[in-house]
Amino acid sequence: MARENRAGRIIGILIILQMVGSGVVNFVLLKASPDSRHIGQAVLLGLLTTSMLVGVAITVFPILWQHSRALPLWLLSLAVVSLAVTAVENIGLLSSATFRDSAHYMAKIFDGATNFVFYVALYRFTLVPRALAIFGLIACPLLIGSLALPFFGRDVVFPMLAPMGLSQLILAIWLIVKGFREASPPTEQ
Repeated sequence: MARENRAGRIIGILIILQMVGSGVVNFVLLKASPDSRHIGQAVLLGLLTTSMLVGVAITVFPILWQHSRALPLWLLSLAVVSLAVTAVENIGLLSSATFRDSAHYMAKIFDGATNFVFYVALYRFTLVPRALAIFGLIACPLLIGSLALPFFGRDVVFPMLAPMGLSQLILAIWLIVKGFREASPPTEQ
């Protein structure tokens, strides 16, 4: 159980750092001014914050592996794809605003898909209270749906992003304070 508590705390801290880093990138650096210093800082911090999603997948991997072979592989795979799409997004950030927005939304959609798989695992193996996992399972599709709207000529509905932020914040605090619960016995090999 000590390993699960330590892993839970690490993941909670990574989620908080990712939220803060994403906020700085989106609401400070990219809103400040279009000078190359801010853009460069946004690119580096954007890559670092998405790398934290890969860190979450790697940290939880051995815990999930005890119960399922598929879910931890999906989680890690989606986190790596999310990082790759973020790299493409940042190439766009360095070149054109239109491409940047589309790449940004695509990167965040992959973040949402990665988090969805994470919440599925948390729910399925009761690693956190089920209500917490269910909240995340509801928040992820709201985020994905809202960020997909620009691909259909609509605007992002920003209030639909709030549940994901709240869910991540509550999960991070839970994991820092309590860590993971003792998981149910393995069900899938």
